[in-house]
Amino acid sequence: MVDQAARHAGDPGSLVRALAQILASRLERSGYNSGCAIATMVLELAPRDEEFSAGFDSVFARWRAALVTRLEPLGIPPAAPRPSPA
Repeated sequence: MVDQAARHAGDPGSLVRALAQILASRLERSGYNSGCAIATMVLELAPRDEEFSAGFDSVFARWRAALVTRLEPLGIPPAAPRPSPA
């Protein structure tokens, strides 16, 4: 979806708007039944299972990397890594 949105973006704001439109359209087409692909699992499984939590972290990292890859050429540098909570 990030790549699809980036095809219509000339600046960071238009990328975010295009991505939001893609997500909104998907939600509308599903009759508001299909939201985030992993939200329910994250909310229900991650707090109880470290293996699931690590897997979800990996998914979110890929999503963040896709955004960074598309935002960097538009003038938004990647953020400095933040230390993990102790």
